[in-house]
This record gives sequence, C-alpha cells and structure tokens, in this order.
Amino acid sequence: MSKTHNTTAEWKAEPKPAKYEIVGYAEDDNCMCCGRNLRHGVKLNTGAIVGAKCFAEYITKPASYNGKPFRYDAQSIIRFAKIRERWSEKERNRIGVYQHHLEFEPA
Repeated sequence: MSKTHNTTAEWKAEPKPAKYEIVGYAEDDNCMCCGRNLRHGVKLNTGAIVGAKCFAEYITKPASYNGKPFRYDAQSIIRFAKIRERWSEKERNRIGVYQHHLEFEPA
C-alpha cells in the first residue's frame, strides 16, 4: 500500500489509479469516500479504506459480462475483501474467486 489518508478531501484529491484492487478487509473504520463509520471496510491498493456500497456504486465503473454492464452488490464486495484478506491465492482459485474478481476500473 502506498500510504494512509487522513481525510476524505486528501483521498479525493489524489489522481485515480489505472485499476483499483481489493487487498483486504477492515472492521470498525471510517469511509474515505463519504466519511461515515463503517462496520465492514474494504482496503484498496491505494491505501484507502472505503465502504463496500461506496466502492460498488460510486468509485468503480460497472463490470461487464457477455457485453452487458453489471455491478457487484455491497455484500459481494465484502465477501471478496474477506476472502482476499484470509485466503491464499490457491485457496481463492479453488472456490472460483480469481484475481480479475478483485480488480475494478475507476469511475
């Protein structure tokens, strides 16, 4: 991770990366997108911790499946974050969660 962010304004002022990647899970933190208290947080490759709903709806573009756009819901994002935090790559692949499930394009 590159660095931690102190305020929402600092995080929003930074340039967007080419891709956001989920690198872990955090509990009882604050969202860097909107500032609210989080029960479930998602750690990103930029060092930020954001809420699953903000990540799914506002921070990333919709994914594509068979040429049609769709968005993962917050529950799926939380699941991906927990799996990334706790399981090795081999274990993730065994249950069908591959690297491309953890990478998202910025909005």
